[in-house]
Amino acid sequence: MSSTNTEAKNRRFVLIIVAIVVAIALVISGVLVWRSNNSKDSQHQTATVTSSATANSDKKKNAGKKPEKSPAAKASGSASSDTASRVLDKQVMDAIVDTYNSGSGSAAVSVMTSDNLKSYSSDNASYSMSAAGLYLPPWLAYYDVAGGSPSGGYQSVLSSMNNGKANELIDRDGGMDMLNSWLNAHDYDETRFGHLYGDVNASENGYDNTTSSDDAAKNVDAAHHQG
Repeated sequence: MSSTNTEAKNRRFVLIIVAIVVAIALVISGVLVWRSNNSKDSQHQTATVTSSATANSDKKKNAGKKPEKSPAAKASGSASSDTASRVLDKQVMDAIVDTYNSGSGSAAVSVMTSDNLKSYSSDNASYSMSAAGLYLPPWLAYYDVAGGSPSGGYQSVLSSMNNGKANELIDRDGGMDMLNSWLNAHDYDETRFGHLYGDVNASENGYDNTTSSDDAAKNVDAAHHQG
């Protein structure tokens, strides 16, 4: 009995030890699994936070930057800036022109660049007014029809306002009616010839030569392009 009891006690002791070892092993295994999972979650959260922080940082950087303009937009902006720099300040110019306006007459001023940009046009610039010394139209009409400047001393029409030569040039254009038709065809709407140069009687009888400031500026620009 004594021997049997001793063996039974020894077996129970061994089973208890085995059970403790298994329990410890399970605890250790559970801790390792938990730590492994916790490490993965931590890495995932860290990666998410890092990614989110990077995205937010990129947004802040981009928010401080202006969007890049395309080459076409840059060219357009440059052209607009160039045009604006060649346009006179209307308010300033109007103040100057208005000092010459009075009850007895009106002043008109037009400024045009060599590339047809209307740099300034006063309030009365499109109105038809009596024209004195307007020698460009017959010259421009001849040049346009003949394709070149008239020969035979007609340069004096422009250089010294020679009335005789200017009237000869109108004849070479086909007369005043032809000259007026040419003016109308080329959009000089406010320019008309009612008499020959120097014909004071016709002018006093209401047959006036008229033009506008805008038309006169267009005349000068056309003469510039003829060279």
